[in-house]
Amino acid sequence: MDKINFKVILIQFIGCIFLIQGIQNLYFTTQTDKFNCYIEYFKNPECECYNRLGLNEIVGEFMSDIYLWFFYGFIIGIIISSIINWKKNRHLLNSVLLFILLFILFPIHFFRNEYVSRIFHQLGEIFTQDFGIQNIIGGIAYTLIGSLLLRKSYRI
Repeated sequence: MDKINFKVILIQFIGCIFLIQGIQNLYFTTQTDKFNCYIEYFKNPECECYNRLGLNEIVGEFMSDIYLWFFYGFIIGIIISSIINWKKNRHLLNSVLLFILLFILFPIHFFRNEYVSRIFHQLGEIFTQDFGIQNIIGGIAYTLIGSLLLRKSYRI
């Protein structure tokens, strides 16, 4: 087994960040109506979309689903990078360090940070102002970038 390779860990770390953000954007694409309705509901509590969509659930459940999809992306990224490291006979600590680095991002709300979120949403805003289309564009692009970076870590 090779020793710890920090270059591979860095590439996998950045790849997993893009992969997690891409999966999150794809989730937002499926929830565009709910998201827009909640925004409208907070501005005007008597809006008709809240009753039309049957959004009797509390906002906390909707918000917790967002973090659940972050967790799904996290798990997918860790599994892919662990398989890559296992196939290339890299040291187990590469995967453990990647896990720790990615896990640190959750308590500090890295993905929901205003500045980081704004940076990731700028790609979709170049093409359209529609929230759903922005998330499709960003989701596909970031998932693809993350996958390509993880593939690059396999070739190193």
